[in-house]
Amino acid sequence: MPATRRDFLNTCSVLTGAAILNPSGQTDAQSTAPTSADTAPPNAQNEIGTPYAGWKEGEMDLHFILTGVGESMFYIYPDGTTMLLDAPDWNIESYRDRVPAIPDSSRLASEWIMRYLMRVNPGGKSIDYMMLSHYHSDHAGCEDIHAGKTEGRGEDYCLSGLANIGEHFKFTKVFDRGYPTYDQPRVLQSDAFVNFVRFTKYMTKAGRFTMEELEVGRQDQLALCRAPEKYPTFHTRTICKNGVVWTGKEMETRNFYAENEKNINGRINENTLSIGYLIEYGPFRYFTGGDLSCSVFTANDERINLEAQVGLVVGKLDVCKTNHHSYKDSMDPGFTNAVQARVYVSNVWDLHHLQDNTMTNMTSAAEDVLVCPTISHARALEKYRDRPWMKNLAKEAQDGGGHIVVKVFDEGRQYKVYYLTAKDESMTVRQVYGPFKSRNA
Repeated sequence: MPATRRDFLNTCSVLTGAAILNPSGQTDAQSTAPTSADTAPPNAQNEIGTPYAGWKEGEMDLHFILTGVGESMFYIYPDGTTMLLDAPDWNIESYRDRVPAIPDSSRLASEWIMRYLMRVNPGGKSIDYMMLSHYHSDHAGCEDIHAGKTEGRGEDYCLSGLANIGEHFKFTKVFDRGYPTYDQPRVLQSDAFVNFVRFTKYMTKAGRFTMEELEVGRQDQLALCRAPEKYPTFHTRTICKNGVVWTGKEMETRNFYAENEKNINGRINENTLSIGYLIEYGPFRYFTGGDLSCSVFTANDERINLEAQVGLVVGKLDVCKTNHHSYKDSMDPGFTNAVQARVYVSNVWDLHHLQDNTMTNMTSAAEDVLVCPTISHARALEKYRDRPWMKNLAKEAQDGGGHIVVKVFDEGRQYKVYYLTAKDESMTVRQVYGPFKSRNA
């Protein structure tokens, strides 16, 4: 493994043909003066058309990786702590409403994601946290599309999605919504679930990583693990999991599924059980909630929207990953009116991930809202071309899409939103939005 971040980036530049830029936007050959960790990223216009400069200490990079297959994010905290959140593989080829596989279908989505990680991860093949938001194949992988199946591991499993990446990268700690009992709100059996649990059981037994039960309300489980003392204003908190939502008071929670037996009789919507957590870096606030969506019954037999309950606890945000890919059953007005995000980022693989009701809810909840899908389906763009919210939709999503990076800097006081080309592996900056001032700065 390269000895320094610079050596690692130079290695990647050889592999990808990309120039490596320092924080001033120059190549090493052009650089004449050192820069500090507090230096702002280069001017947006100077960055467009150049390879993405990457992360440096003191910044937080939130990567949204476009494969056209599912949802995957990679986070780099200010001290270099890293997290991979979700990674898909599934049989999307036969689905007529899909977006194209990106950059193409010559590799599995999980393989493209691994190559992306090697270009941006300061730790090379070592990542601190893995998290699976919920047990769906467009987030976890499946048994139908894979790079092979293990042999001699007891309950063998398919190298698909997160399990495939876990075969090649070293993780320290892994979280999912079900560990350790896997019975909340009741026992689940599905393709994605079985494969992921077999993977994690073998890897923990083999000493490859540890698993820990994620507790709603806690602030210390997804925390900095490199130099927390240097960033006292950085905090994370688990807001929801398995239909259990933090109330906003110490470790007090409300278990919505347990309130009414109707919630556990018949089919349970896996999306409602998604993990959601909040990141705060100084004044900057960001929330990610997997496929959180839909409603449940209260003890009084009233239907209550889970998103809205989460939104009330989370409060106003700067940036929000859209719940359930912005599908029509998500981004409830109760949620969008509570969080009033300035920027929404959506991981898209389908025609139906651009919807009139969700776009209206997001763009009407605050002023000058920017909505950044990784890509938008051509038929959806045609269908909605005259809608007033089209002016809020990032132009790059309408023209081939791209990987998205939210870069938070200046101790959380400012952030930018980058679109990077996804048609190849050059990491070329297509567009930069911002810098935006964090709401509470």
